[in-house]
Amino acid sequence: MDFPTRKRKLRLREFDAISQIQQLQATARTPIAVSQSPNGTLNPNVPLNGIPRVLQQVRASKVSSSGAWTTTVTFLQNSQDSNYHSAKIWVKGYKGNTNPTLISTASSSPVSFKLDATGETVQIIVQACGNSGDALLATSPTTVLAL
Repeated sequence: MDFPTRKRKLRLREFDAISQIQQLQATARTPIAVSQSPNGTLNPNVPLNGIPRVLQQVRASKVSSSGAWTTTVTFLQNSQDSNYHSAKIWVKGYKGNTNPTLISTASSSPVSFKLDATGETVQIIVQACGNSGDALLATSPTTVLAL
């Protein structure tokens, strides 16, 4: 018995693994123009269709707080970037997790949150967010911190 096949529709969800730009390109009838550097790669410093520029000067520090670390992340946001709305703070390598885990969201720097003192060295990623979408996580600035 053959079953009829249906084309699957791509559903846009906030936390899909595919970036919003890639989702729009996949569903658009014509390709969306993006800013590229001379070697053909995406230029993260130029806003793309309402997506904010990447953040700069990302730093992380920690202060001991009863078996945990109060972690503070600072970043510099371009004040002339009208697409910027907030920043998402991701941690990769925390408690053995190799995937980025969203820890906090804030509209300005600094951002403070608690992490357990695990002895691990983690990667902290700061992703710029805008009303029309987020900067690519893969090109967002990072820093490392020993817990």
